[in-house]
Amino acid sequence: MDIGSMLIQVVDGTPRVVRYEPGDPVGTRLVAATNTTDLVDTARDSLLNLGVAEPFADGLYPCAQELKRQAVWPPLILPDDPIILAEARTILYPDLKPKVAWTKVHRLVRAEKLRAYAIGIDRPRIVVSRAAVVQLAQGALVAASQND
Repeated sequence: MDIGSMLIQVVDGTPRVVRYEPGDPVGTRLVAATNTTDLVDTARDSLLNLGVAEPFADGLYPCAQELKRQAVWPPLILPDDPIILAEARTILYPDLKPKVAWTKVHRLVRAEKLRAYAIGIDRPRIVVSRAAVVQLAQGALVAASQND
């Protein structure tokens, strides 16, 4: 899941709105909205609209757009050098066909070798750190030269 992605988390049957944030030193963690207690009823209605029956099973569920707009968050710390995934794809895999390159970029994100950040609510943009992309690209070049 991308940093900044919002979900409904049910713990002990109680829903709360959460967001993925960077974990220390790596990985991710779930952080509750600062107004999560004000959103419990709306989150409950959202789960019922999804067809989730009460009592709610503990887990993660999609968060409705309305709920995302109502949630209040502390500032999300983004990389100083954000670039969109298309630019990352070009840097990492300039010689591959786009479809193959996209697959490889998404694998890096899923494997948490490249941390992705979701910015926005309705149509979030996904960005990554240019420095992290360049570091991965350089590591690939070094590995390729050692195999020659």
